[in-house]
Amino acid sequence: MINYQFPTITHINDVLPHIEGRDEFRVIEKDWYTVINYAVAFQETFQWDDNDPVGSAIRRECRGLIFNKEGEIISRAYSKFFNVGEKEETQLNKVNLYEPHVVLEKIDGSMIRHIPTKEGFRLATKAGITDVAMNAEVFIADKPHYSTFINLCISQETTPIFEWVSRKNRIVVDYPEDNLILTGIRYNDTGKYVEYESMKRSASHLDIPVVKAVDGLAVQNIDLFVKQVREWDDGEGVVVRFQTGHMLKIKCDDYVLRHKSKDAINREKNVLQTILDDSVDDLVPLLTPEDGQRVQEFQNAFWLSLEDVATEIHDLYKQIDKGQDQKEFATIAVPSVLPQYQPFMFKLRKGIPVRDLLVEQIQKSLGSQSKIDNVRWMFGDLKWNV
Repeated sequence: MINYQFPTITHINDVLPHIEGRDEFRVIEKDWYTVINYAVAFQETFQWDDNDPVGSAIRRECRGLIFNKEGEIISRAYSKFFNVGEKEETQLNKVNLYEPHVVLEKIDGSMIRHIPTKEGFRLATKAGITDVAMNAEVFIADKPHYSTFINLCISQETTPIFEWVSRKNRIVVDYPEDNLILTGIRYNDTGKYVEYESMKRSASHLDIPVVKAVDGLAVQNIDLFVKQVREWDDGEGVVVRFQTGHMLKIKCDDYVLRHKSKDAINREKNVLQTILDDSVDDLVPLLTPEDGQRVQEFQNAFWLSLEDVATEIHDLYKQIDKGQDQKEFATIAVPSVLPQYQPFMFKLRKGIPVRDLLVEQIQKSLGSQSKIDNVRWMFGDLKWNV
């Protein structure tokens, strides 16, 4: 297993040279912050290259890195890590469970972290401030101990990383009560992770719920360990976090099968749902190599096309929004663009990211083939051919 040192990142210029010319990475400028994220993951996107260790490590960090307007890093979530057996470095014979580690419950929710501002902080997902993140903000609004904890982390220049679980945002596992659970703390510049027991102690003082450690597994026999986890019939699986901060995932077979089964590729809406759920990696191992490659290629084309459409819509918006009042904007500016773009103009003026709008609209249209056909232009008129 590769135990490389996490790269030091203090400024956006530490990252940009290593993603230049790579279409799968996006640098998205918001009102007061910039997000660097990956839109799709090609086979080589996160592949480790011994000839380019710094670039390889930097690219694995591009999962929602956030910088302020001066280019300084202000929020650093999880680095990219993989399922056991997914990469060469996570094959069973490469995993050494004699290295110090902790086994953590894998929570089936949405990653949440903060973005500091001059007025306080906002909560954000990998993509920045989204509807899911705002639901988490509502949840902590009457829970000041969260703000105290997050502000303490900000003062230490670390990023607390949470998982938001809610029936409003259910994926597979049912969490009957909303909760925001701390899963990690990371230093913004070095990328070092605070050790689990230390994180747990600091969070317990403020009654912040922490991801549970899992005991009773055959952790020194990797084959038996993986077999035990995969046979669970409840939960998503586990994350093995080594003392170095490097991690790997083991999913329960039952979770994977409930999430998506082999017949998922027989209908376009199922494939689209899998892509929007970011669960293609769970589906591919259940398919033939040919079908798995086909799904991955379609996913890559989908996200690249959607990003192109999002950029086009945002550019149109910047062309027509001249700071005019709302009446003039609605009666003169908006009608100047194609009808299919017009609803987006109003929401963009409210500060809602166009990518989120596109994803939301596609998600709402998966109920029937005719509805999918109506929004197909949003992802470049691509078609999934069974």
